[in-house]
Amino acid sequence: MAIYQSSGLGPTAFTPPPPTGSPELYTNMLFTQGSTRVTVTEAQALVVLRNIKTNLEATGLTLADVIIIKTRVP
Repeated sequence: MAIYQSSGLGPTAFTPPPPTGSPELYTNMLFTQGSTRVTVTEAQALVVLRNIKTNLEATGLTLADVIIIKTRVP
């Protein structure tokens, strides 16, 4: 059994960036533009999950190997 632990994974900025001060800086604009169903916070969470997936794949694991994810929202 593999154990993978990480900390401090937040959303990463996208290129090209949205206007300065925009909450969409840490989201994929495709998730939020013209959408009334996905909030900026939800879109940021999707980016974090994408980052976790990328980190897992770098160690030879997949999201299917994940048993639990604990989060803390300040």
